[in-house]
Amino acid sequence: MIRLLTAAAALALLIGCDGTQPLDFGTPPPVDPPLTEEEVEEQAAIAASIAGDLDGGSYSAAAGTLTVQITLDVGGPVAAVYTRNAALDVPGYIAFSVQEDPLDRIFIGMGARSADSSVEGVLAMDGGQFNRFFGGTTFRQIGTYSEAPSGPGSTLVSYAGNYVGLSNQAATSANIGLPIPPGTPPGAIPVQASRVTGQVFINADFAGNAVNGLIYNRTNLDATQVLEDVVLIVSIFDSTGRFLGDVENLAQDDIGTYGGTFGGLNASGIAGGVHLENYIDGVENEEEFGIFVLTQCGLAGDAAICDGVRPDF
Repeated sequence: MIRLLTAAAALALLIGCDGTQPLDFGTPPPVDPPLTEEEVEEQAAIAASIAGDLDGGSYSAAAGTLTVQITLDVGGPVAAVYTRNAALDVPGYIAFSVQEDPLDRIFIGMGARSADSSVEGVLAMDGGQFNRFFGGTTFRQIGTYSEAPSGPGSTLVSYAGNYVGLSNQAATSANIGLPIPPGTPPGAIPVQASRVTGQVFINADFAGNAVNGLIYNRTNLDATQVLEDVVLIVSIFDSTGRFLGDVENLAQDDIGTYGGTFGGLNASGIAGGVHLENYIDGVENEEEFGIFVLTQCGLAGDAAICDGVRPDF
């Protein structure tokens, strides 16, 4: 994948849980009836969009590290260990970072599991250097999955919680980069990605296998920007709980893609990734990768907004 100033070249990042299991980053789900060839291509494009350049690695909560494998177009894979960086934590997500020396890229990683450990999501990205940046998202189910019960009066299920994103809008605060040597040309200076926070509310219909939602109260913490809400328009999930879809702004302009998976017994959790492009008026080539890891409303650890939602089971 080659992108200009605000995107990535061919980079492979391998991220797994506790160093043992790979994460599912959005393989197009099987459906019945089968997809047409055009639909298969569309689903593959969405999966590639939200995965970005993220392809794997290992996350150890016990050790407090995120281990990442990077493969460039030239040369072999390069492993990097992200170190815990509590200064960059945002609500609901644990932060990591790595920069080998002052003129190497500044990478930030974010990770989270749902309250019942049924799903997990990971995000990693640098802010750019030499006209390119690298980043993407990944997510997976953990353990057994079963669909939420459906029937009269119990088909709709809600999920809510926090969102975290990383943007190629340069961070103007919370700088973690090493001091730049005097005389360094501007084009060689690595840029730190800025963090985006928000909340997510998702409705799922387990009778019609449909999911849709909203990411709202979006703020870029490190570039002092209030951002527009974004809409996860209706998509269909399969029997394994996976889904892929498109993202719009409130004016119904197409601004990106999203995907995710339900997990746990009765679909107790949901995790997913988002990729946004050209979503800020007056700004060019902006991109954002983000993740959400949410608990079903009515279960332990759910979000405050769930108090206004009637649990159906």
